[in-house]
Amino acid sequence: VGRELAERARAILRDTEELLESAHRSSTALTGMLRLSAIPTVAPYLLPRVLPAIRQHHPAAELHLSEARTESLSAALAAADTDLGLLELPAEDDRFEHAEILNDRLLLAMARDHRLAGEDRVATGQLEGETVLLLDDGHYLRQHAQEICSRVGARGEASLQATSLATVCRMVATGMGVTLIPECARGVEAREGTGLVARPFSDADPSRQVVLMWRRNAPAAALYRQLAEIVVAGLADP
Repeated sequence: VGRELAERARAILRDTEELLESAHRSSTALTGMLRLSAIPTVAPYLLPRVLPAIRQHHPAAELHLSEARTESLSAALAAADTDLGLLELPAEDDRFEHAEILNDRLLLAMARDHRLAGEDRVATGQLEGETVLLLDDGHYLRQHAQEICSRVGARGEASLQATSLATVCRMVATGMGVTLIPECARGVEAREGTGLVARPFSDADPSRQVVLMWRRNAPAAALYRQLAEIVVAGLADP
């Protein structure tokens, strides 16, 4: 009974907050506090590229940024603890709406002296027998890597239990194995001086869909759709 009452109370609080938000929101611009959460494999690579465009178009919005894994981020969105999520597209959920931001290719990352580093493209079959370092549970990127491992006979190494893509990449740079990184991370994790190179696949095109997500009944839903267009334009701007 207590759990049921608590859930009803949360629903009432969400409705109350959305009513107040609706009263204070402008119909043409985002104002007041805007809470944006992103998954760790997106936040450090995309947020610095899109925040200037958001600030330019919505200068009255007070941005509050956070990182959370997909499951926690979805729960925060549902509970109205955050307004927007920048994440890899999860399973369809009737509670949310989303707009596609980026079709993000996945690349093979390896040390500069790796046997495949001289290739312009890598065939998945060339990974047979390789050790593929994985992020720990809770990251969708881990699932993509495991799918390729199982298909070609590579060994997915989970003993590292890394919680960040940056940590995995530094281990790969020392020669501990290879890994998959999203193309949006290439300019950071595989830039000159990191000891890492990243190559696309020649016989596969693994990718992930990065989306901007919000609650379906959010008062500012129309403005969030416009914001998604601003984010896409910000990513396209060199």
